[in-house]
Amino acid sequence: MTVAYIDGFNFYYGALKGTPYKWIDFEAVCAQVFPDSSVDKIRYFTAPVKPRRGDAGPVARQSAFLRAISVNPKIDIIKGHFRSDNRWLPVSPGSWAEKFRPQPRAVFAWRLAQRLAEPLLRHPLSVNVIKTEEKGSDVNLASHLLQDVFQNDCTQALVFTNDSDLATPIKMAVAQGAEVLVVNPHNKNKISGHLLKVASSTRQLRAAALAKAQLPSPVIGRRGKQIHKPREWRKTKAHPREGGPDLC
Repeated sequence: MTVAYIDGFNFYYGALKGTPYKWIDFEAVCAQVFPDSSVDKIRYFTAPVKPRRGDAGPVARQSAFLRAISVNPKIDIIKGHFRSDNRWLPVSPGSWAEKFRPQPRAVFAWRLAQRLAEPLLRHPLSVNVIKTEEKGSDVNLASHLLQDVFQNDCTQALVFTNDSDLATPIKMAVAQGAEVLVVNPHNKNKISGHLLKVASSTRQLRAAALAKAQLPSPVIGRRGKQIHKPREWRKTKAHPREGGPDLC
């Protein structure tokens, strides 16, 4: 039995962010990357996104996407959660004026303030930020992978990730006799050396495969309701300052 395990956030940031391919058909992706393998089950690991500064758009877009892919009976959606904390973090080296978005006015005044203040600081300048972290997806993926392998529900695993934290469960799955093929969804980064050492084999996900693996719009839900691709995702190019995840 062949099961695909998709690390949602790793897939999004590696392959989808800033592209017009977010309305992705995961079964079609598997067919593009592994034309000789018929996937019996797809486990998609994600977390519900939260509104950013009152903008509910990402929540609505993710909801539409999850409803669309859940129409496929092969897909099982396993959810983690988001955690947001206020944290003091050091400012990176360089001009203070370049650390803000939007760019502050009177940049010369910021440079002067920096020149006068830095010699008086006992420690590097820190700022209070909202740090948002997705929790649970990597643990969930590892747990389901090992459970499936040990229960003989998976003899061949297709793992879409470039997260080196998954090296140990992949190594254990291979040791148990499963064939584990790791697909790197990151177009700009090489596959993790840790994953390369433990996987049965590896492949690189290409943009051409994404272009050929798009859901129809609309998708017809199980009760006959139409699920449309979000309007913002119909654009051919993403805004260069596109924010956090919409669909993971």
